[in-house]
This record gives sequence, C-alpha cells and structure tokens, in this order.
Amino acid sequence: RYFGIWVPKDNLTFTKAKPSSFIRTGDSGKTVEHLFCGNCGTNLAGFAEIGNFYSLAASSIENEEQFAPQMLIYTAFAPEGAIFPDGVPRYDRGPPGMGEN
Repeated sequence: RYFGIWVPKDNLTFTKAKPSSFIRTGDSGKTVEHLFCGNCGTNLAGFAEIGNFYSLAASSIENEEQFAPQMLIYTAFAPEGAIFPDGVPRYDRGPPGMGEN
C-alpha cells in the first residue's frame, strides 16, 4: 500500500522512459495496471480503469511532502494498529460513487 496522488489519465505523461507493467482485475471487475521501473522495480503508479486516473506513488514525486491526504481508501485492509490522521474521510474500500455509471 502507498500514498497515491490521483491524476486524470490525459494529464500525465511519462518523460524518462516507458514503465514496465502488469495488469490485473480489480475488485470492481475493471482493469488495474501497475506501473514500475523495469530496471530497479520501484513502484511508480497504478492506472485504474474504473476512474480513468493514475494513482502516482507519492514516493516517486519530488517534494511529495507538499501533498496532504484528502481521503483514506481501502482502510479495511490496513494492518492491525494502523493510525489514521484525524479529519480525513475514511472508506473501507473505494470512495462512494467510484465506478457507478
């Protein structure tokens, strides 16, 4: 699990190289593509077909400390003893309305 920054698909371009990837089916039945560095294996992002966005790994962004959590998702799968920040909306899975037509 990681802190991700959501970016609409059309607003993101990978500039250094094309990431390696693997694709799986998410809980929604839609495609999730996991993107990583083909040289070192560092997690870069995931593309969620259900929302048409990339979830960028904050650890792969310079100055990631400028971002603060706006919501916590998939908290039902957090490790026992996880501490969640106060005042941030929390969802057991995805946020309400995600993937609804």
